[in-house]
Amino acid sequence: MGGAAFLIRGELDYGKHECKPQKKTFLQRLRLRRQPEGPKILEFGQGKLIDVPAEKLSGMSAAFREYLHNRIPKPWSSTNVFHEYLDAGVIGTYVRGEQPADSSSTDWYVQMTFSGCAGLGEIAAELGAHWAERWYQDEGDFITTSFLEPFHFTPGPSRSEDHFKRAFLPLGHLGYGLYVGHLKDQQYPPEYAFELDAGATEYMKYEDYLRLIKEIDETFEPVMSDGLCRCQLCMPDFDAASVEGRLKALLNQP
Repeated sequence: MGGAAFLIRGELDYGKHECKPQKKTFLQRLRLRRQPEGPKILEFGQGKLIDVPAEKLSGMSAAFREYLHNRIPKPWSSTNVFHEYLDAGVIGTYVRGEQPADSSSTDWYVQMTFSGCAGLGEIAAELGAHWAERWYQDEGDFITTSFLEPFHFTPGPSRSEDHFKRAFLPLGHLGYGLYVGHLKDQQYPPEYAFELDAGATEYMKYEDYLRLIKEIDETFEPVMSDGLCRCQLCMPDFDAASVEGRLKALLNQP
């Protein structure tokens, strides 16, 4: 499936969401009105997963986009590419609980998921999760009172494993590049220092793509050697135009 997600962990008043049988009126029976859908429970070897219908949280995606527009009134070219990605309706909001087989307690979380668009938008999805985390850091009280509390969900402390260090570089019409050069000392290091969205380069011949990614590595890896993120939220004063100009020179564009 791919994609990326941002999790808000906490406690859910599950009793408020259990679907209890309701007495139907004669008119409702005539109209064959269905009972409201309740939580779905998937059991597996190590426990069970509870999926609670979250239509009432669908407004979170619009609020997230409004936050981005307010924080970034003059988007860079790469940020506009991300907005186009969001226009495709790629955000899903879920409320889930995981209960191990040997425990009676449930680990509840609200999950904002960003689609990888069948592999074409994996980097945009990572950026979406990164910016959703920034949104929660900046406007957590608003998110809680407007969405989570009415859903009977109480946020708790986050976990270290939920935070991924992501560093992005704006690359103009190619969107954002994800810097992975800091992973080169791992057992299975990445081949290149940057990862690009497949949807941004699928029009290129493979040999042209290889030439581009190698030149991007040679040109911009020194810029990212400090590991700091240069997206428009993390570093709004970064000179994205100069990067775009150097990128156009690499692509022989006017």
